[in-house]
Formats: sequence, C-alpha cells, structure tokens
Amino acid sequence: MDSEQARKVLGLNPDEDWKALMPAFLEARKGMAELVRKAPTESMEARYQEGLMEFDKALAFFRELEETKVAQESGVPEVPQDAQSDSASESINAGSFRQDVEAVPRGNRVAGLLVLVALFLTALYFGWREWRYHQHDARQLMLASYEAQAADHVAKRRWDEALRLYERIEKIAPSSPVVLMGKRSIESGMIEEQGQFLGYWSGVAISAFEAGRWDESADAIAKVLEKRPGDGEMLELSDKLRLLKSASQREALLKKSQEALRANQWDEAIKAADQLLGIEPTNEEASRVRKTADDGKESELVNATKAAGLFESAKLLDKGNFNSELLEMIREAKALAPNHPGISALYEKVSSYTRTLRVPVDFESLELALAQAKSQDRIVLDNGEYPGPVSIDAAVTLEAAGEHVVVSCPADRGPAMTFNAGSTGAKVTGIQFKHSSLILDPERFSTVLVRGAAVEFNQCSFSRAAGHGLAIIAGGDVKAAKCRFVENGWYGLHATDDGTKVRIVDSVASGNFQHGIDIWKQASAILEKNVCEENCLNGILIDTAADVTIQNNQLRGNREYGVFLRQAGGGLATGNQINSNMMGGAVLAAAAKNVAFHENAFEKNTPPSLRLTKGMSESNFRNNVFKSQTVDEAIRADIPQE
Repeated sequence: MDSEQARKVLGLNPDEDWKALMPAFLEARKGMAELVRKAPTESMEARYQEGLMEFDKALAFFRELEETKVAQESGVPEVPQDAQSDSASESINAGSFRQDVEAVPRGNRVAGLLVLVALFLTALYFGWREWRYHQHDARQLMLASYEAQAADHVAKRRWDEALRLYERIEKIAPSSPVVLMGKRSIESGMIEEQGQFLGYWSGVAISAFEAGRWDESADAIAKVLEKRPGDGEMLELSDKLRLLKSASQREALLKKSQEALRANQWDEAIKAADQLLGIEPTNEEASRVRKTADDGKESELVNATKAAGLFESAKLLDKGNFNSELLEMIREAKALAPNHPGISALYEKVSSYTRTLRVPVDFESLELALAQAKSQDRIVLDNGEYPGPVSIDAAVTLEAAGEHVVVSCPADRGPAMTFNAGSTGAKVTGIQFKHSSLILDPERFSTVLVRGAAVEFNQCSFSRAAGHGLAIIAGGDVKAAKCRFVENGWYGLHATDDGTKVRIVDSVASGNFQHGIDIWKQASAILEKNVCEENCLNGILIDTAADVTIQNNQLRGNREYGVFLRQAGGGLATGNQINSNMMGGAVLAAAAKNVAFHENAFEKNTPPSLRLTKGMSESNFRNNVFKSQTVDEAIRADIPQE
C-alpha cells in the first residue's frame, strides 16, 4: 500500500497530518469493529471485516513511515560548510531578488494574482475531494443500513419488504454480492415457508377428513391445491371426500324418502327417491321406495274411490237415528279417506246419534268419562296428557281431537289402558300410550293390554313401555293399522295364547329392546306392509302352532334377524324386503317348514342370508331373491335340530 492509497482509505487530504487525527481514527476503528461484531449476516460480517483490515493496513503504513523518519533523523550528520555557504549565497541571492522585485512592482502584482488563483483552484479541488469522500461515506452508511434492515426482514420472513430493500441496494451498488446472496436467502426462505404451509394444511385436511369434518377438510385441501395444484395426495383425498359427501347425501335422501313413505306422504317420498335416483340411478332401495310410494298413491286413490262409494251408501242409510251398520260404514269411509270433509261431517253427525262425551269439555278427566260411558258411546279427547291406568269394559270409541293426546302412567302402576272382555267392539284412533317411568323388574307391564277382547287401533302409538308396547292375551283379537310400536323395554307387540289373533297393517315396530313383533304359543297373525327396523333382537319372531301370514313387510337393520320362524302351523311368508340385518336375513326351523317361504328379497344381510335347520332342503328356497350374494352363498342349512 502506498501513501496515496493509505490516505484514500483514511479519507485524508494530501496536506493533512495523520498524527493530529489519530484519536479520531482510533474511535472510528472501534465503530468498525462493533459493526463486524453485530453484523446480521455472514456476508455483511465479511465485508465489514475486510473494511476493518484495510483501515488497519492504512494506519500501519503511516506508523511504519513515521518510524522510518525517526530512525533517519536520529542518524543524520552535521551540515557541511559548503552547504552553509550555499545557504548564505541563497540568502544573498534572495536579498538581491527582493530588490529586483521591489524594482519591478507591476511584475510583483501579476505574480501575486497568479498565486491567489492557484490557491483558489487548490482549495476548490480539495473541497471537491472532501465532498466526494463524504458522499462515499454516506453511501456506505446507507448501504450498511439497507443491508441490516433487509437481513432483519429475511429473519422475520417479511419477504416483500426484504426484496424491496435489496432492489434499492442493487440500484446503488449494481455489482454488490450482498444482493445476490440476499435474494437467494429470500428464495430459500419462501420455499421453506411454503413447505411448512403445505405440510400444516395437508395435516389439517387429513385429520379433519378422518374426524368426519368434511367442510373443514375441503377448505384445507383447497389451500394446499392453490399453492400446489398437482399435489397427488390432496387430489386423492379430494376424490375420497367427494365420494363420501355424495354417499352422505345419498343416505340423507334415502332416509327422507323412507320417512315420508312411513308417513304416507307419497309425493314427498317420490320426490326424495327421484333425487336419489338422479345421483345414483342403480340404487335399488330408492327404486323400491319409488315403487312403494307409487303403489301407495294408487292405493290411496283406490281407497278414496271406495270411501266415496261408502259415503254415498251411508248418506242413503242415514235416517237420523242410531244404526250400527251406518256407523260402521261411515267409520270405514273415514279410515279410508280421513281428510274428506264430507265424510268427516257425516261421521260427526252419525256419531252424534250415540252419545259423544268430550274430555275435558264435558268431563274433567278420561276416568270420569269412562265411568259414565256405555257401549257405542264416543269419547273425544282434546290435546293433553291423561293419567292412567284406566280400564275399558264397554264397546266405546276413543278418539283424539288433536295430534298430542297421551295416556300414560308410571311403569309400576300397570298398563296405561286395559281392554277387558266387555270392551269387544272398542275402537281407538290417534292416541299415544306410554309409561312415564322405567323399571327393570323381571315382570313388567305393557303400555296397553288387550285381554280377551276384540279391539281396533288406528294411528296409535305404543312407546317407552317397561315391558311390551301392546300385549294381546287370552283370546284377544286386535286389528292395528298405521300404528307405531317404538322403544319399548321388551317387544313392540306381543300376542300369545290359544285363540289370540292379530292383524297388523301399515305399521312400524322400531327401536324396541327385544323383538319388534312377537307371535307366541297358539296365537295367529297376519302381518302386512309393516316396517320392523333397528330392534335389538329380531324384527319378527314367530313361535306359535297357529298359522301366520307375513307379507310385503320391510325387515331391516335389526341386530339379529329380520324374521325368525321358530315354529308355525302353516301359512305364508312372501314379498318381504329383508335388508341389512346383523346376524342374517331370516331363519326357518323345521317346526315352521309348512310356511310357504318364497319370493322374499334379501340384500346386505350378514351371510348367510337364509339359515335353515340341518336336514332341510336348500333347493326348496331357491325361489327367493338374493341381491348381494349368490344363491349358494345365501342359503345354508346349519342350525341344529332343537
């Protein structure tokens, strides 16, 4: 390093004394060392360190120069005489020159002017150089500030702010390596950050999918695909999600159509089934619901036509006095077309020929009304809850005037209502029967008991009994249409004893803790167009010596079998839809071999769908339909003889 380079590094003018500025240089070096120590990046630390080393070299140059000068001065000899003579001569010559100058004043003035101009130009030059040095220092400080800020933004992942600063640095110092390194840091950080972003949202998408939070999963998948459209894992998960959401939609539509079907809301059932078929044209259950609803709608039309005929006949029979044939005719017409205003009006008129007892208008309680009632009397109950237990000993008609008419009692008090033998001919419409408490005793009461009487129930509900929902014993004869037997402690409906008969049509037995419908001992039964589903044991259990008819029922989702024919004297089981039962579709024991069992449709039951007692011929049952299995897989004779 030479003198000019050293002065440039230290910012010294050609005539400035470096020794006088040494304290300032030492203070500046402290500041530069601090910059090296606090540099935010390795690249900046290297630059500051390089500058510090250049600064130290410049100081070292002047120190060495000073040491050389001192050494030379300490060894210089005395000045010789001739040198002194030369000095004296120069002094004489100088005196002579002054005299010459004094002799020529005009030349002196010109020389002075030239000296002043030279001094001015020299000052201007050094001033310009000083300004350049200050500009250089300011530029360096600005670059250092930008570099520090940019490094801070990179550390805090503020990529846009960092990039703007590096662009400013690039404008000031186009060839600066700091810009290249900074931009690479930004690119690397953004890649790392994107990886973290994608990893996080991928995890959210997967966990939400597994937890069934499908909307949340879909949002997370969208975030990942926005950043990385070709992400294979997320595309696959999106396809699965779409299928599951579609399955959920199909399940909801199927449930809606089935519920509408149970409520005889044919148009709603058809609409929901058509929507499901639009999504999945091959859905067999939707097709079945659609057909059943069409049949129901057609049957309703037939019923309306029949009701209209009965209505006309009843009008001709009406002479203004009680007539049992007339009352029965108009009651049947009302059951066939409950919303026909003319039939309802005539029914009210004909019913008035007998006594109509209104509760609580005429009697404060159901018990008081029954105490005054005689056969053929009509008891009409307004909306409300009526306490039991009560007994019926006359052929009365009990009708609900609203949609919430409940007869209940505590489970340890007995049945909410009992029909004794004297109540033969009684009819009940629209009433809900239930227990208001629960007991777990070995012997429990049903909500309604029919003992040796013939009773008709229409649109009634039997639920939450400690024992059976409806029990028919001792030769009772019950007809039930459009009724519900749900969530009872034992069976939804239980019929037993010699001579007992039941006919259950268009009804639902669901969610009972044991069987949906149980026909026992010598009781006979006709079970048509019912739904027995999600019972904890079998949908239907037949264990009787009498004949049974089990036709066009839906037996599904029961924890054991759809139907268990343990014993039967004879009869028919045909046209039943037996689906998704957990131990199998149906069981047929040898003691029930006289039941004609054919044209039943099995689907999605735990295999085998049809189980037979050992020794029974499997070939006799091949005329049933097995939709989810081959015939050979679906029928198995593997139950030991009892």
